[in-house]
Amino acid sequence: MVVAGQAPPSQSSDNSSGLLMLQRVLAQSEGQQAQGRLVIHLKPLDELASSPDNIPMVDQDILTIPRRPSDVNVLGEVYSPNAIVWRPGLSVRDCLNMAGGPTEGADPDHTMVVRADGSVWTEQGIKQSERSTMFPLLPVISGGLMESKVGPGDTIFVPEQLIYTSKLQYTATITNIIAQSLMGLAIIGIMGATL
Repeated sequence: MVVAGQAPPSQSSDNSSGLLMLQRVLAQSEGQQAQGRLVIHLKPLDELASSPDNIPMVDQDILTIPRRPSDVNVLGEVYSPNAIVWRPGLSVRDCLNMAGGPTEGADPDHTMVVRADGSVWTEQGIKQSERSTMFPLLPVISGGLMESKVGPGDTIFVPEQLIYTSKLQYTATITNIIAQSLMGLAIIGIMGATL
């Protein structure tokens, strides 16, 4: 018998098992913290106190101040992956051109820029940024990722083009190869029989 407003027994047991699993996950993750780095932008001490980068350090935190880089790395599917000496005003397009441009196997639509501070820029990210939602034509007018200025220590990565094939296309290709092979064998057989 099911009382109105009450879940059936099977649904009730599903809910309680889901709740138990959620409690277990919360208990396991309670003492864990994210591993990795936290990038902060150092400012003069008088400006640091009022900035969002003024974070308290805890026991065993390490503050590493890297040497200021002087180059931009261009990696991935370009003709000459290398480091380019940074100079003010360099755009992503300029750096790609200096590396020979994307190869035939490249996917330039998914190029990404990994900034020296660890943030990642992509064309899609620029299109979906807050400024772009307020002004939808801004990425078009500004030139998008390719016209973005790079900074010292940035890395531009052009990924390899991935080609997806459907199972139907794969089956048709295999069937075509088998049919062509059988036709070739039949021709060789006919030629052998007539000789």
